[in-house]
Amino acid sequence: MPPEPPEILQPGRNVWRRARAGRLAWLIDAAPYARAFLEAAEQAHEALYIVGWDLESRLALVRDDDDPRAGLTLRDLLEDLVRRKPRLHVHLLVWDYAAVYAPDREVLQRLRLDWSTHARIHYHLDDHHPTGASHHQKVVVFDDALAFAGGIDLSKERWDTPAHEPDDPRRRDLDGQPYPPFHDVSVAVDGAAARALGALARERWRLATGQVVSPPTARAHDLWPDSVRPDLTDVEVGVARTLPACGEQEAVAEIEQLHLDAIAAARHAIYLENQFLSSERIAEALVRRLEEPDGPQVLVVTARDLEGWLEQLTERVARHRVTSRLREAAAEGRLRIVTPVRRLSDGLPVKIHSKVSVIDDQLAQVGSANLTNRSLGLDTECDLVIEARGDPRVARAVRGLRDRLVAEHLGVAPDDVAQAIDAEGALLGGVARCEQRPEARPFAPLADEVSPWLDALLPGTELIDPGAPLTPRRIVQQVAPPMTGQEPSRMSRKAIWWTLGVAAFLALAAAWRLTPLAEWLEPTRLAAQIDALDASAWAPLVVLGAYVVSGLLFIPLTLLIVATAIAFDLLPSVALAMAGSLLSGLASYAVGRGVGAEAVARVTHPRVREVARWVGARGTLAVALVRVLPIAPFAVVNLVAGATRVRVLPFVVGSFIGLVPGILAVNVFEASLEAIVADPNPLAVAVAVLVVVLVLLGLRALRRALSAHGPGREGLGDHG
Repeated sequence: MPPEPPEILQPGRNVWRRARAGRLAWLIDAAPYARAFLEAAEQAHEALYIVGWDLESRLALVRDDDDPRAGLTLRDLLEDLVRRKPRLHVHLLVWDYAAVYAPDREVLQRLRLDWSTHARIHYHLDDHHPTGASHHQKVVVFDDALAFAGGIDLSKERWDTPAHEPDDPRRRDLDGQPYPPFHDVSVAVDGAAARALGALARERWRLATGQVVSPPTARAHDLWPDSVRPDLTDVEVGVARTLPACGEQEAVAEIEQLHLDAIAAARHAIYLENQFLSSERIAEALVRRLEEPDGPQVLVVTARDLEGWLEQLTERVARHRVTSRLREAAAEGRLRIVTPVRRLSDGLPVKIHSKVSVIDDQLAQVGSANLTNRSLGLDTECDLVIEARGDPRVARAVRGLRDRLVAEHLGVAPDDVAQAIDAEGALLGGVARCEQRPEARPFAPLADEVSPWLDALLPGTELIDPGAPLTPRRIVQQVAPPMTGQEPSRMSRKAIWWTLGVAAFLALAAAWRLTPLAEWLEPTRLAAQIDALDASAWAPLVVLGAYVVSGLLFIPLTLLIVATAIAFDLLPSVALAMAGSLLSGLASYAVGRGVGAEAVARVTHPRVREVARWVGARGTLAVALVRVLPIAPFAVVNLVAGATRVRVLPFVVGSFIGLVPGILAVNVFEASLEAIVADPNPLAVAVAVLVVVLVLLGLRALRRALSAHGPGREGLGDHG
């Protein structure tokens, strides 16, 4: 008999804790998850923690017409629970999301879940993370007696059944519109494993709010949902985390290390089911195994389509770079990268949001972490993992999870998958055999090709999918790497000035972190300073000068745009912000023109120079596209555009077109808030919402129009 594989889970290396669960179950897809959540919440007595990336108070938990609770929303459930249970406290902790996600988030959520709810419903936005990071854990804990963790948020457009019926009438968004099939996975555990997740949730609450929450005092009781059949009993569960360094919080990369250790330990088969695939270290680990003559087979199930223009421009390119490396390394029959489809006639895809890894029949990992650099190093994440270590019960459960997932995707029975893999003696052979069954829906190969111009245009993966906080120093190292092979005495005068400019930028970054500069540049303080000048005839000139200086010093102009919106009325604010932004861009452009192309070529990243060449060749609309889409840092593009002699008129006109939507959005939003505060009547709120929606729709339309003029036939807006 072959020797047992080495033990993988090691606290302090790749897991935070190992704790026993009396019961464990895979919660596959959000409809069973929502029902289990409702059943468990009804039994909770003292503490309910919901820690998530997103939350939707209007989410309908039950959608079967014959159920008397059909249409019950999350907010109504929580209100009812705390009113009926005098000891119950509900803690809701949600990521304090970046502005780019605002159009997809619940409007006035604090009003719905904090200001207008019971005093024992505690709501907070989690901003305890470094710049560019997000809180991404998805954990729910009931009285420290039962807990769910995985990829499922109690959010909109997540609900679906394992059948993923193409035209399920229950799968509709808040506006009643249908959305595509959606697949996700979480885990339910009780016992000591649930208590560990309760401790994790309370610590996250403390870091985000500064408030210490005591654990429940009630005697442990059985909250296990009646609708959930355990897949395992009496099993040890590992809890693995990703935490970025932030304040007193030290960096933790247990999930990444767990993936690396598990991939290295695989003997026969690696099954990865994940929304994204762009982690460079995971790619390197897989390449090493694929290059081995007798290494394991690898099946990757991932999403065909990515959401939103930002993911289309960044994550899709990063994924393409990883999958290209994997395909180059894999011998024939060793690798498949696929996406499930629900209707063969038109290839209707299933949105993969799950984060699952199954290694042989030895290890199963389910959690919130995507296979991206940011999920494994920058965001907060939580995964649960079980390991067989010679226990046949656990080995059957591990394999059962993989077979159940493959069966769901192909539309066959789990026993069919198990028998096919046994008959073929290999994972990929068994999957191919199942795909030949008459009732099966074969996987579709992932078509992730991207235009060479877009791959060249975007910066390195370290910038578009960072694994650590994007400090100014790291940005400069990526965009303008240090010069090599030149003696200082032989450097041109222009290159010396350029180097001094980079040094000034780094000095500014240090001042931002170590001095009150960031506080001085806070928008409301800037607005107060601008407001003090409002009575002076020189105020507009001072404001325009501030824009120019800020652009040259790499200070984000968004700060000044917001401050201008606060200090001035709508029309003067828009005019000043537009004029100031254009002057700032022209100033940087002029510096680049003065420094010259030779010095710029020596110190800037080739992809940034590619941006300028593409802009110069395509004119006004290309400039507008670079302004609307964050393809590269604007200040650097301005400098390179000047150095490479992009014509002034297209630069100015394109900048104007690209800046208008953002400046209008900021100013209209600020003016709408002022109107509501001055006269908080329903009409004012309705008008504000309507105006903001119109601005956002205009911005979206402009992006699409500009994307249609991108290079190649496909354009920027078509990356499905």
